[in-house]
Amino acid sequence: MGFPSEEAVRLVVNAILRSAPWTHAFLCYLCLLNLTMEELGPAYEESGVRPAIDRVFENPGALMYLQSFRCAKCQYTMACLGFR
Repeated sequence: MGFPSEEAVRLVVNAILRSAPWTHAFLCYLCLLNLTMEELGPAYEESGVRPAIDRVFENPGALMYLQSFRCAKCQYTMACLGFR
């Protein structure tokens, strides 16, 4: 497969942020990328998922974007997404 659509990645990101242990948490770009890659499986390449994650961060839609927040997974302070 290789290149999922932005909508497919957006659905996976929404599912991750709505499920335990990430409910009511904010995750940074790299943590969301890694969790999304785990969820999509080995059929997808990171080079195809990264542009879709970029677009999700640029236009979060129903997600909440925080420019500077502590990631719930890695604990670094950076731009994060969470579910409203």
